[in-house]
Parts: sequence; C-alpha cells; structure tokens
Amino acid sequence: MSTAPRPIAAGHDLITMAQGAVAAAEALQSDATALVRDRVSVGGRIVSRAFDREQRAAHGLAWLATYVEAIRQLTAYAERLRGAGGLGEIEELTVRIGLGEYLAQIVGGIPMSQVEMVRLADFGLSAAAVAARVTPDVEATDAAAIDAAGPGADAPQATGGCACRAAVRDDGAAPTALLLAAPLLLLARRRGRSAT
Repeated sequence: MSTAPRPIAAGHDLITMAQGAVAAAEALQSDATALVRDRVSVGGRIVSRAFDREQRAAHGLAWLATYVEAIRQLTAYAERLRGAGGLGEIEELTVRIGLGEYLAQIVGGIPMSQVEMVRLADFGLSAAAVAARVTPDVEATDAAAIDAAGPGADAPQATGGCACRAAVRDDGAAPTALLLAAPLLLLARRRGRSAT
C-alpha cells in the first residue's frame, strides 16, 4: 500500500477556497469589531460602563477573532502542505472539514461555553450583511469536500447545499454532523471500504 498523498479531483482548488474563507471571515470580524466599538466607545474612547454593559459582545468578539485565526492557520497549513507536495486526499478533506465547520459556526453561532452562544446578530450584523460576506464561493468551501467524491455524492442536498446556509436556517446539530461525517464516509467509499 502506497503512503504517497493522493490529490483530490481537479476543479476544487482548496487553496483558492480557503483564501476566500479567510477573506469572508476577516470581513465579518471587521464588521463586528466596528459595531462593537461603536457600542462601547464615545468619541473614539472606550467607556467602561458601556464596555461592562456590552461584555457579552466583547467576549463574543474574542471568540470570533479566535475562529478567524483558526481559518487563517488552516489555510496557511494547506499552503505549506501543497508547497511541500504533501497535500493529499486525507489532508485536503481534513482542512475542508475544519474550514467548513469554523465557517458554519461563525455564521450559525459560536459556542462560548456549554450554555452560551454568540451569533453575528449579537454584534448587530444583519442577515443581509452576513449574506454579502458569505458568498456562494465561500459556501462552496464545505460543500466541495462532498462534491470531490464524484457521482453519487448527494449529501449536500440534505442541508440545501451548504452547511453554512443550513446553520442560518436551522441552528441545529444536523448541519455539523453532516459536515463532519460526509467527507469521511465518502473517503471510505472511495477506498472501497464500508463506512458502516
């Protein structure tokens, strides 16, 4: 059995999609930062009472920044692997899963603890503002891992084609479960093994 990385099907450039995910996540973070800054400052100076009042938004902003940095680092990791010739199928699907999951949580809600979520609306971002940043190309980041499996890979239809979009509509566990399971099941099928 060869241990050489097997590249994923052409036409699904991970690096380009990952860079688009970084740009979208950074734009959402910038938008959220500006809105929170407006809520906690007067004349460009932070007002402690306003900051205390908006502590949850500030805490959520820190979580958002952490997720955006994770997307940056996953992208840099994929770029390093590709440059070294080590970006095979398993590595690419792993990066796609990570990017898709982080994007789905940014759009659908980031868990700050077991009982506390922060959503982009908590920062004051409207659905239209989010939709302007999360373009169909960015949504393709998570769906492409499933599409890369080829014929019969119709799992995205269960969530309307995209876990990001489903997270906005549904906010349930199903989009995340699909996102995590589908690439792994398809990888097993492509390798001729039963995933059950």
